[in-house]
Amino acid sequence: MKKISLFTLAAAGMLFAACSSEDAINEQTAGTFTSGDGYVGIAIELPSAHATTRANDDLNNGLEAEFEVKSARLYLFKGATEADATFIKAYDIADNKFEADTQGATTDAKAQENATKITSTAVKVAKIEKLTLDSTQDLYAFVVLNGAGNGYDTDPEVGAKFGEWIKAEKVAANIGGDVEGNISEKGMLMTNAPVSATAGGTQASKGDITVAAKLNKDAIKTTEDEAKQTPAGCVYVERAAAKVTVTDATTTKEIELTSAEDKMKFEIVGWQVINMEPTFYNARQANVAEWLGYNSDLGNIANTAKYRFVSADQFLPTLPSTVGHATAFRTYFAQDPHYDKFTEGKLAPTVAGGEGVKWNAAGGNAYITENTFDVANQTSKNTTQVTLQVKFNEGKSFYTISSDPAAYATDKINDAITAKMEKVNSIGTWMKQVNKSLADANRTDKVEGKLIVTVPTDVKAGEQELTFAYEFKVDGTVTEPSADQKAEWEKAVADAKKYYTVTCYEGGMSYYNVRIRHFGEAETPWDAIADADAQNDAQAPFKVQPGENVEQIYGYKDATKEIANKRFLGRYGVVRDNWYNLSVSSISKLGSATPTSIVDETPDDQIEDEYYISVHVHILPWVLRLQDINL
Repeated sequence: MKKISLFTLAAAGMLFAACSSEDAINEQTAGTFTSGDGYVGIAIELPSAHATTRANDDLNNGLEAEFEVKSARLYLFKGATEADATFIKAYDIADNKFEADTQGATTDAKAQENATKITSTAVKVAKIEKLTLDSTQDLYAFVVLNGAGNGYDTDPEVGAKFGEWIKAEKVAANIGGDVEGNISEKGMLMTNAPVSATAGGTQASKGDITVAAKLNKDAIKTTEDEAKQTPAGCVYVERAAAKVTVTDATTTKEIELTSAEDKMKFEIVGWQVINMEPTFYNARQANVAEWLGYNSDLGNIANTAKYRFVSADQFLPTLPSTVGHATAFRTYFAQDPHYDKFTEGKLAPTVAGGEGVKWNAAGGNAYITENTFDVANQTSKNTTQVTLQVKFNEGKSFYTISSDPAAYATDKINDAITAKMEKVNSIGTWMKQVNKSLADANRTDKVEGKLIVTVPTDVKAGEQELTFAYEFKVDGTVTEPSADQKAEWEKAVADAKKYYTVTCYEGGMSYYNVRIRHFGEAETPWDAIADADAQNDAQAPFKVQPGENVEQIYGYKDATKEIANKRFLGRYGVVRDNWYNLSVSSISKLGSATPTSIVDETPDDQIEDEYYISVHVHILPWVLRLQDINL
């Protein structure tokens, strides 16, 4: 996908102008909050493409409908701290429109077309009632866009604490989009984004992450126009949904089977998201102090900033320091409601398909809730994944036999599996013994023994239940083995079934599960250290320390958990307001004949080859995470 960076410093100046100047704010009269009803202006910045230093960021604003604002509501809280601030009242602020981002002029026609469609900034004004604040209290703003009809139809109780309210759980249907890429007529839900007041990247953030925007207490105005000209603060919002897209970037549309001449064509026909978190918090939970200091010791093998959880680039570096969130740096991770625990059956669905389920076409989108976990729970069964549906053999059914790379047509599979089973020791030995017994008993050498293995005639995807039979002829007459020999036959068949299985690819369909990475190889490198034995080479990019093995590097054990968190926390997972684009680069092997569920306790990076899938991720905020897949 073409890299697009629309939100330039020129465009950023639009919000700067909307937020007024430092002089204008300083000219305001103190005490207006307690003098009666008044007007308060809030500058709101919608999620759009800002500059960033992330190693794999690729900026793109996405679809126009993903930015549309259908409703807006301002929630005011007061208190000495953000976490303890209590709810006062909420106000609708959807009276004036968001302005189109047209200041980022460009000669690129496509980029400009995108820029003029995206609403990015607005100053909303609310007429508020008289407020009473003492000298120790500040005023905080939380904004919900498109909340009406998306689960925000009831306000919190007066006096409810902000820190508790933003951890209230919502269900997946509230995000304003669904797994088939449909956007609600109410719009996509957006709420305050957690931002850091200090930069990350090459240094650790100080931990000053806030969600609510602290307002200028002296910025109440007597008229709506004055409030619009001098906002009391600025709020950055983000979508509650994560976005997943699967694109077909394959250039070779066939796989090699038994040789370079034996190939089979394929077509990517669909995909679904599985292992989705069913709930999410009111606001993304990113104020976790220990993350901010995580400086991976693998930085020497990754071309990236060491401190990956906070951006090194400000949203809008020109805002006056007196405006809430004036210095704002994007944060890159979250804790979901089940972050450090796994509940059986929590994620859904655990397997793709199902009656009435629609498969998304390549290039389509899905909107899902975020799903994150600590390293201890970074296992396949916890990880949100995409199941790819790939059609082979022009949609005609075919069969495979165990690890045999060949594909067999319906009229060839019986002969093929019979030939293999004849060579199984238990079957071969039994056939020889019966032949000899019949020859001796009938005093003839004209004994013909034949094995017959039959695959079911009704084509059904998956492993097939094979039928074994035999036929012996003595001088051309069918003759049965003895009772003892028949008993031994059952044992021979049971043993033979251990050696070969026949799998049917009904309609030529094959399925691949792809785990979604959040940071991926660029910032949490694993591939370069996966083979611990290879790291004995002094030239290896990462040198395993004396006594270390792969388990210790990955941190399966409590003794190495903190090291593992520093190295790999966030490598896999899905975070809201991130766009995960899984680009299928190549397919080299057949996948599963049926969609498979994920129950594996194996840590994500210990899974064997995953049908020869390799994954590369680029990221958008909409951090686009463009993930190449080689199958």
